Amino acid sequence: MTELLLLLIIAGTGLGVARKLKMPAIPFWILGGLIAGQFTSSIETSLLEQMLEMGLIFLVFASGMELNPKRFQHQWSIVWRVSILQFAALVCIGWLAAIAMGFGAREACYPAVAMGTSSTLLAIRLLIQGRKMYEPFARMVIGVLLIQDLLMILMVVILVKSDGGWLHVSKGLFAGSCLGGLAWGIRQRFWTFFLKKFDSDEESFLLILLSTMFLFVSAAHYLDLPLIAGAFFGGLSLSSFPVQGLAKGVMTSLSDFFFALFFTALGHYAGIPLSWVFWAQAAAFALLVIVITPALVALIAERAGLTARHAIEGGILLAQTSEFALVLGLAGHLSDSGLPVERISQIALMSVMTMTITPLLANDRVTQWLLKFHPFRNRHHIEETWKGHVLVLGFGSAGDYVIHPFLETGDTVVVVDEDPAVIAKLQSKGKVVAIRGDGADRALLDQLHARQAKLILAAMRRPEEAEGVIQFVSGCTPVFARVFEPKDADRIRQLGGTPILNSMASAEAFLEWYQAVGKEMTGH
Repeated sequence: MTELLLLLIIAGTGLGVARKLKMPAIPFWILGGLIAGQFTSSIETSLLEQMLEMGLIFLVFASGMELNPKRFQHQWSIVWRVSILQFAALVCIGWLAAIAMGFGAREACYPAVAMGTSSTLLAIRLLIQGRKMYEPFARMVIGVLLIQDLLMILMVVILVKSDGGWLHVSKGLFAGSCLGGLAWGIRQRFWTFFLKKFDSDEESFLLILLSTMFLFVSAAHYLDLPLIAGAFFGGLSLSSFPVQGLAKGVMTSLSDFFFALFFTALGHYAGIPLSWVFWAQAAAFALLVIVITPALVALIAERAGLTARHAIEGGILLAQTSEFALVLGLAGHLSDSGLPVERISQIALMSVMTMTITPLLANDRVTQWLLKFHPFRNRHHIEETWKGHVLVLGFGSAGDYVIHPFLETGDTVVVVDEDPAVIAKLQSKGKVVAIRGDGADRALLDQLHARQAKLILAAMRRPEEAEGVIQFVSGCTPVFARVFEPKDADRIRQLGGTPILNSMASAEAFLEWYQAVGKEMTGH
């Protein structure tokens, strides 16, 4: 009990520091365990391994529950391209870098695969904090994370079984496919039937969920698969709607407890490498992840249909190693291959570095700075020298209603929207100038002569984007911004814009203003 109390104290301290600094807790849990391992060795290795195994099962089970393809079914093309190409490119780069550093061919696979996947827990937390969960790039990011989790489970099976040759690997993949097929069948059929026929209370439902998890873990043991493969597919069986929401509501507290215990115990178990070489190698791997991932993801995502800014934002959010990287290292260490514990320490350090740096980079200032180096940023060839035009940034559901009076009075209306279907529709009508792009991109605003416009209607999803437009025009043009919360309206008003709450009210309020005083202000 003393050992468990020590780990819980470290975990609680790490969580408190993380919340104080408004940072993710995972790197602080790992770092706390790493530091504590240097000052105390009172926790037996066998006990640590038991705690790690139990925490690992809960972590992977919870990750499996997140794998719901319906979340990104409208972006399958982007998700598959980004997830597969990012994973393949970074694994190849990481493997070559590891070989150059003196790793063995098989040992080099572990840091290489770790580099190819990103943290689901961290990225989703940053999306929620930034109020970006419903952005197009957010759906892409979530889809990429979930596909990479599945790829990581496959890589765990391959690497753990690789000691026995390709026959063992093939048997492992076949057994994993059978277990995955069973999980998918249960997901599609069983839980819908269960929820209709049985009305269980919260405690009973929790026991049923835990039974499901351990049944799949037992099946993995029987099929001679890593236990985490069973835990993952057990979570996958619960990923359908509405089962997923019900299961997460019941499991969250218990899962969070084991998450904290797992990451803290892992740090304590791995320890801090004493040689500076291990530190330098971990830093080199982390630097490759942070530098290459945003550029690579941005290139692939933009070619697949995202705007430049959103592609870069998605790349930054994916520029860290996954908690599954630690799962991979631990599975390799506990398997017959016997990955040295120093390599787990190295992967843990790489995770701490990348998970700490990514939240510092995931903001609009860094995105705008990176946009300056975008090679295709000025791809809009606009030759007109507009003046006194109406600039609509984001068409929205009320777009036709809003632009109608301007068209009747003969104003030049320029619409900027990210949706190619919206732009194609407007271009086919031929009544407005329709440009597919990012309305918050200052280079595009400059090309569109935003400071010389009669007025700007900003109907983008985030108030921060409208704030950037207001700051760009610096009072030269009246800006009307759609907002959804009173605090955002206050911010828009302070900057000199005119906030309108909700899209339909935006059209009505604007037309009333325009008829009353707007014509005098704009000189018409």
